[in-house]
Amino acid sequence: MPVIKSAIKQMRKSEAARIVNREVKNNYKSKIKAVKKDLISGGENTAKLVSEAVSAIDKAVKKGVLHKNAASRRKSRLNLSINKALNETTEPVALKAIKKTKTTKKEK
Repeated sequence: MPVIKSAIKQMRKSEAARIVNREVKNNYKSKIKAVKKDLISGGENTAKLVSEAVSAIDKAVKKGVLHKNAASRRKSRLNLSINKALNETTEPVALKAIKKTKTTKKEK
């Protein structure tokens, strides 16, 4: 335990901030989980849930809990998983069959 008055106050502040940050973090993570769960069950409310998840991620960025690049990455991965799930249910895409070939540099 700190002895100095300012250190005691800083400890109180950091504990309060930790609790608020944890709530914000749990909020956007639970929204993302809800989207994934909806996709598995059939995807009836996907558009609404995605909107809520993106909004929760943006709010976390605004509050400083999540970095803007991390938020962008999370939203991108969420959209990728949604697109993948929708493509699998409607029409199978054989992307695995397409192989990328390496090109070698020509020697002079």
